[in-house]
Amino acid sequence: MNRWTTGLVWGALALLALGAWLGWGYVVLTLAPDDVVHRVTFLGLLFLALSSTLTFPAYLVTDRLHRRWPVVRSGLAVAIRQGALGALFVAICVALQMSRALTGGHVVLVLSILIIIEVFLQVRRENPISRR
Repeated sequence: MNRWTTGLVWGALALLALGAWLGWGYVVLTLAPDDVVHRVTFLGLLFLALSSTLTFPAYLVTDRLHRRWPVVRSGLAVAIRQGALGALFVAICVALQMSRALTGGHVVLVLSILIIIEVFLQVRRENPISRR
């Protein structure tokens, strides 16, 4: 991606974050939590808001780690993926708490699964045959 396209993606992420946080605030303030549709809307907007917001610090951290350890992959796609994984962790924990099923074991299990997924995605190698 060139510099103009990257700036456009960052701007779109910032607008998405702002819109998702405003929508999430509207859901929290106006909708009753009794309906299942309202809960799904709450979780969906929470995921969108967190994933687009967490992309910014994830990009800064991975860029900093990539300078120190070149093995760590950096870039916008990696930051978006890590922001989505962080948001997925929070959304799963919130969904479990809403059903009164959240325990410390569940938190550790979900976190360890997501960390393993990220480690596997970081260390995977491109298949040289697929480049043809």
